[in-house]
Parts: sequence; C-alpha cells; structure tokens
Amino acid sequence: MYMEYLFWCNRSDMCACFDLNPQFKNMTFIDREVILYDAHRIPGRPNRFFGGVAVLSYKNMLGFGVNPDYFVRSCLLSNILIVAVEPVQTTITKTKIMGVVSINIHNSKTFEIDVIGTRSHHTAIGTHLLKLVFDAARKCEFNICFLKSVPNAMRFYLKSNFTYLGTTKTDPVFAIDLSADINLQLKPTLQRQNSGNDMTMDRVRVVEVETQMITDEDKAAGFGIKRNIDLKKMIELWGKLKFNQPWEWLQQNRQLSTFGSGFYVKSKHNISEKFSYGKSPKAVNKTPASATFKRVQTRLNSGMGTRRAP
Repeated sequence: MYMEYLFWCNRSDMCACFDLNPQFKNMTFIDREVILYDAHRIPGRPNRFFGGVAVLSYKNMLGFGVNPDYFVRSCLLSNILIVAVEPVQTTITKTKIMGVVSINIHNSKTFEIDVIGTRSHHTAIGTHLLKLVFDAARKCEFNICFLKSVPNAMRFYLKSNFTYLGTTKTDPVFAIDLSADINLQLKPTLQRQNSGNDMTMDRVRVVEVETQMITDEDKAAGFGIKRNIDLKKMIELWGKLKFNQPWEWLQQNRQLSTFGSGFYVKSKHNISEKFSYGKSPKAVNKTPASATFKRVQTRLNSGMGTRRAP
C-alpha cells in the first residue's frame, strides 16, 4: 500500500527544514480545516469516508482511544500536521486518510508528538509514521522526541524502543533519544484487516502496564515508577544538548523492560493505584461519540462536507 504525506506547518523557523524531506507534500497554502472537516462518503460503502479527520475521529475510525475533541483540536492547532493518505487522484478531500500525526516544537532540540492516530482495521501505519517523523527530525538536528500516551498505546511505544519516564499528574510520558534509540521494526508491507467488525477496545490501566514492564528484580528491590515528573525542567535540559549528543542521564538510569524492547526509568516510588488517568484531556470522552459528533456534522448527506459548529 503506497501512501502520500500531506504536510502543514505554522512554524516558519522550522518549515524550511522539514520541506527538504522529499516525501512531504507541503499543503500549508490550504487551510487545515479543509482536511479536518470536509468529508465525502465513499460510493458503495456505507459509513465509509474520504477526507474528514474530524468525522473519522468522532466515528472511532481514526485515533481510536483518544478523546475526539482533543484529537481534532490538536490537528488544528499543532505546529506541524502530517496526514498520510492514499495517492491523491482528484482532491485531498476525496482521498482516503490512513494516518495522522501532530507535532509541537518546544525548542531547537526537542519536539513533542501530541497525537498520532491511524485508520481503523489497518496495521503498521503508526510505525511508518514514526519512522518518517524521526528521519525528518534528525535531519533538522532534533535530539529528543517525547509524548504523553494514552494507556492503550503504552505497549506500542515500549515496542518502538521509547523510554518510559514516569507520569505527570495526569499522563504517562515517553521519550526517545534520536541519536541512540531508534530501532523501529517496519513491516515490508502495510496490511488491511477485515473491516466487517466494529472496533472494540479493552480498557487498559496505566498501573497494569507498569507492573508488566518492570523486572522481578526491580520489584523485589522496591523500585517502581516516578510520579509528578518535572517535564518542564526536562525540556529545558534537552534544549541544551548538542546535535547528536546522547542524553547520558537517560542511558545511565533506565532499565530494559520485560517486553524485550523499550525501557523504563526506575524510581523508589511504588506503583500506586492512586494514580488516575481519568483527568487527562486525552482520555476517551465519556460522552457518546454520536452526541459529540453532532457538533461538526452538517450537510454530509448532500456531499457538502462538514464544518465546525460556531
């Protein structure tokens, strides 16, 4: 499955660098709302759509597990938006969206993946998006990528060789040292699964994944995961790194996870049930998606797309 990568950027100091990547098709001259809210039903396929990141998100067909309100807002406001699509034949609103990643730049050495989501019933797209972003970021001389994960994605980031730093008050935080840790296992071809069944998701708790990732030796020694990490201080530290300079503290204070890939920073903080992910803005909205979706759905049946409600 071949994909094209549409690219938007609102950081003029970084756009020129990312533009050097031949895989990106710069779409900054088009308002992002076009790819977010314009959607068209795929002929002969009920409830399937071309375009429309917002429509796909609210219908659990893109970014499954992330609060749709948060997902759409991030795609609209992030410094960089990359949308993976099937080859464009007519217009970008009449092509199939396969994946999305939104990025915020914190300093010349640090960027954050705010959201990453892939089309339901398709595999390996997320890993390909990560590799694309990492390759571009290294050429732009970034050192550190970090992100705040939803619980269901924690295992994916460990298998992608990220290091689990601990939690803020509301979110699990992962980071990857672009100079030392990139080890993505790409599948030779992207795969489409049977789309006849609805997507289902077993809720995963943060503490469940934490308990699974920590070695028995560390558990016996009383090690756990640090809470309330000072992410602001870390970002300031990362900004002082020289290009291609490994983050030595990370290399010295982490442990290989029991998954055989990915790491965690151990701490004398015990794993506690008191940590709650429920307050995270990324948490799945408790309001049924169908109710929230009404705020963006207009004139879709007549092929006019969707728009944000005022």
